[in-house]
Amino acid sequence: MLGKHLISVLIPVPNTSKYLRKCLDSIVSQTYRNLQITIAENDSSDTSEAICREYSKRFSNIECIAVPRKGISEVRQALLNQAKGEYIIFIDSDDWIDPQMIEDLYKLAFENNLDFISSQITTKNIYNKELTRNKELRILNRTQAVDEFFSKKIIPSLCVKLVSSKIYRKVSFNPDIYMAEDYYMTWKLINQSNRIGYIQASYYHYVDNPSSVTHLNNLHTLQTSLIACDEIVKDCKIYWPKYLKNAQHVKAISALKLVYYAIRNKQEDKEKIHIWLLILKNYIDQYKSLHPATFSLRLFSYMIRKHYDFSRFIIVVSRHFFRLIPGYRC
Repeated sequence: MLGKHLISVLIPVPNTSKYLRKCLDSIVSQTYRNLQITIAENDSSDTSEAICREYSKRFSNIECIAVPRKGISEVRQALLNQAKGEYIIFIDSDDWIDPQMIEDLYKLAFENNLDFISSQITTKNIYNKELTRNKELRILNRTQAVDEFFSKKIIPSLCVKLVSSKIYRKVSFNPDIYMAEDYYMTWKLINQSNRIGYIQASYYHYVDNPSSVTHLNNLHTLQTSLIACDEIVKDCKIYWPKYLKNAQHVKAISALKLVYYAIRNKQEDKEKIHIWLLILKNYIDQYKSLHPATFSLRLFSYMIRKHYDFSRFIIVVSRHFFRLIPGYRC
């Protein structure tokens, strides 16, 4: 019956005390009330843990769990293991959501028998785009969803997706992935789903937190994004050969980002840079056509291999070159 289902809201909390209260206030203010709210406190060095404990005392449906010294995928998996709801949504603790988000997504998911429904992120403060309230529902089958995943219409964020717990029980996070775990898990969810809903409405307010995992300059963390890419490339080779080039392009872009960050943040490891450039070269060699993506990648790959010091200078002083490459964002 509509409105009777328990929905699990899962929140990883890594040192986000500056933003945490606004996040939690937006969740406890949801118009949909039947919520199980679980917070995973992950070795915070600020006052995040105290705030979590405060809210768990104030609200009977909030539970705090400790997941010490774990990567983001392990934290998300620990939260997932605690979920009891028929539907599940993740919210990052430095972001916040509109009051009607969960109710709107739930109604659409329940009334249309969806495996999951995806909405949009409010990006006005980041890309200077106006948010939209377009709630027109599109229902996709798995093949259509794969197509829209690679065309970036379905964004790879778990925080804008209300997912049936039956689907989440079929997948698990890869503990070795510290970056792009959303991308990896969105792909896995699509491949376990038959009815996927998609709306353009933006309910989720992303906060550009300079301390978040997204902004980490730790190469060990950043390079695990290639694990996610490799898994998707492997799946495409077996199940989705039509989209293999798309998956390999994403991997090439990830390798390019690693080269960029390694040089820009003075964490240069020439052996690793060589491996990442080989990924670029293999992609370029496989797809000879000089459309903008491969032409820009070809130019960069040649420059960095033949004129390393000059390329270092270009990377350090300018981001403009990378804006030529479709799919890359500094």
